[in-house]
Amino acid sequence: MTTNLTETSEDIRQLPQGYRMRPAVMEDAEAAVKLLNAYMQALIGEDETTVEALRHEWETPDFELSRGVRLIESPEGEIVGFGDFYDTTAPYVRSVIWTAVHPDHEGLGLREALLDWALESAKKSVSKAPDGARVTVHT
Repeated sequence: MTTNLTETSEDIRQLPQGYRMRPAVMEDAEAAVKLLNAYMQALIGEDETTVEALRHEWETPDFELSRGVRLIESPEGEIVGFGDFYDTTAPYVRSVIWTAVHPDHEGLGLREALLDWALESAKKSVSKAPDGARVTVHT
């Protein structure tokens, strides 16, 4: 799929009733790791990260947590979706997107909503790249 990153979309996918997307804060690290490891257990059968590793990632120089991570909460307030977007390295021609959804909440459009958010972030980031540069997004 090819996306023109200079266009903006007014059509960000809506979340199911009762779910909400919000920026992450450092206090979310433990709940985010619980979600990420549930996702990885379903995917590869083992945990992939720790609270310390995630906090270290979130404290990377030039990474703004409030700009770079979105969480989706279920109607019960549980973190069930995770998306991050990195564009912290000059010359800003390669952005990275990663998403995870709790296995019990797959198929509800949560991943698509996270991808919509991340692609919108990538579009806004294009202006940081040199004029005429080829900008790519990796997922």
